[in-house]
Amino acid sequence: RADFTDLDSVSQLSSEDASGQIQLGIDLLRLMETLTKEEKDIVLLSAVSGLNSREIAKIIGLPAATVRSKLSRALAKLRTKEEMKK
Repeated sequence: RADFTDLDSVSQLSSEDASGQIQLGIDLLRLMETLTKEEKDIVLLSAVSGLNSREIAKIIGLPAATVRSKLSRALAKLRTKEEMKK
């Protein structure tokens, strides 16, 4: 996997690799569209921002255990939908 924080690594991608990365991003966006707003928020705060369940709970106003449960269910939903595509 390329490290896109380094612009030199982006220029070293072949056009096939770049196309694959773009398609992966498109597929992920389509999968994310199947989630509710709350599920998207939790997944993004966890995966992209790197926040833990307590930090996410403070932001969205839910108990940390509920955040963990909702995150687990949202990720399972994404996995199921991805498997159905294959």
